[in-house]
Amino acid sequence: MQQQAPASVRAARLRRLAALPRPRPVTGAEESDRPVDRFDAARRTMLAHKEGGACLQCHDGVCRQNEWALEELSRHPGGRRLLVQLQLLDPP
Repeated sequence: MQQQAPASVRAARLRRLAALPRPRPVTGAEESDRPVDRFDAARRTMLAHKEGGACLQCHDGVCRQNEWALEELSRHPGGRRLLVQLQLLDPP
């Protein structure tokens, strides 16, 4: 079983991601902008990165998609619960 990174390491990763330039907004022709679709995409992105995993958007250890997913999930009660379960957010 893979060991969870310490909270300070996770916080440093999040700070590095926050310092990256923002990705350009997606147009309606490229992806759905429905809240449920954004939530589901963010949820799947966070699960792909669980325990050090990666997605197709990951480059050199950083992932703007993961940064977006973290922001998107933090806006929703269910998303915050998922972030707590993944130990990326402290419980309320």
